[in-house]
Amino acid sequence: MFTFGRSRARGNPAIRAASEDFSDLRLSARIWASFLFLLATPDCSNGMPAQASTSWCNQKWIELTGRVVDQGSLLSPTAESKLTATLAKAENTTGRQIVFVTVRDLQAKRIEDYSLCLARYWEIGRVGHNDGVLVLLARSEKNMRIEIGDGLETVFRDDEAALIIEKIFMPKLRADDFDGAVLAGADAILKEIQ
Repeated sequence: MFTFGRSRARGNPAIRAASEDFSDLRLSARIWASFLFLLATPDCSNGMPAQASTSWCNQKWIELTGRVVDQGSLLSPTAESKLTATLAKAENTTGRQIVFVTVRDLQAKRIEDYSLCLARYWEIGRVGHNDGVLVLLARSEKNMRIEIGDGLETVFRDDEAALIIEKIFMPKLRADDFDGAVLAGADAILKEIQ
């Protein structure tokens, strides 16, 4: 599902996002999905989800083991190493943290909820700056999403993230070129936030 928008959480800076599944959708479905996302984004701050159906937001999440967490086994060791080096260099230069994560599945959760709660649980970005980016790829659902900290809203907007997904990630993902997708996608994201 393609969507972009802003989520507002009580007591916690918002994280903006863009996502798309690996299949083609009509524009009207994209617009409708955007509207639904704005209405239904969970609030994971202070352990108080906005809806009972998202009470899983406080669950124990996968461990943040580095700048690349390949739980979905989508990346080759070479691509994972290159991506890690690229992200480390960018973080040392800009201070902004980017984390790529792949998962086997979303545990029957919406990608919007899953990625937002994971970004908050891992506390991506610098404290007080909210300038982190989380890129999530879900293997079984063939879906991806980019979560963007509000501290980046002046340099990396939702529409730019949506274009990166549509123009950079998706063609490679549809061709099963996961390595190429994450490496090219990381370069495109870094151009926006530097």
